[in-house]
Amino acid sequence: MGSFNETCGVSGLPIGWRTPCRLFVLRPHWFLDLHYQSEWESLVVVPLRGVYADYGRLEDLDLSPAFRLQHRRLLATVQKFSEEAQKRHPEILRRYPDDPNALYELCERGVLEVKTPHGNRTTAPFYVREDVYQLVLERARKAEGWHGSFLEGCREAITARFKKVELERETLSLYKEDATEEDKVRRRELMDQKGQLDHLDHGPGCHEGRMILIESWDEIMSDPGLRASLEEAMLEFELFAGGMDAVKVAWQPKTIRGQDDDYESHAEWHRDVAKLADEAHRRQEEGL
Repeated sequence: MGSFNETCGVSGLPIGWRTPCRLFVLRPHWFLDLHYQSEWESLVVVPLRGVYADYGRLEDLDLSPAFRLQHRRLLATVQKFSEEAQKRHPEILRRYPDDPNALYELCERGVLEVKTPHGNRTTAPFYVREDVYQLVLERARKAEGWHGSFLEGCREAITARFKKVELERETLSLYKEDATEEDKVRRRELMDQKGQLDHLDHGPGCHEGRMILIESWDEIMSDPGLRASLEEAMLEFELFAGGMDAVKVAWQPKTIRGQDDDYESHAEWHRDVAKLADEAHRRQEEGL
């Protein structure tokens, strides 16, 4: 089989050999199993980062502390591979699970199934060119929302996420057989404090980020480098996901592959679409 490029899930541009990129793992949204074509979600808040090495895999990986923690959680959800998958991909499975790349290669080949609260789901890859990824982040950092700076809102969400898990842990420690009246009063105070934070942490990465914190809280709190890496990764995810929403791009696998880096036709197409958008905007402004 010949080599092939992947397609950037945000821009539609090709991702060819040695192109820096990020790779997310997607699953169909749990309540739309029959309509998976239109509703997917990211299983990770820390994507794999590297350069495209052909055949759907990355190399020169950036295995940050946050990525390693995320990867460990993702591995725990992977289901047993079918006999057919084992026959078709023995070389990759020999490297799995020790090689972080192997999990993502199996996802790219359509044989990575994960356990969810609503049944097992087959995953799909979502590649993003690094230059496009940074462009989306740049737009998100500059964006203004109903409540001010989108960047500051994302920062507040991450701070609230950590604080909520801390409050939950302290609350649970007060549920004991010999709980005193003071314990019960303190529990109510902590629950009220947590409730006051609920409206802040509502971003697309809140569930997965919260689960990482719950499962690895002591490890994260005892390692300042890991905590800083995770906070940065969570913030980036909220910004990137919010930026995708701003440019009207959904979490959907892009399965188009090819061997041509036809950037000229891409540029011509996007210029034509921009002309249509400009004309539609002009007519709207003129009330036509």
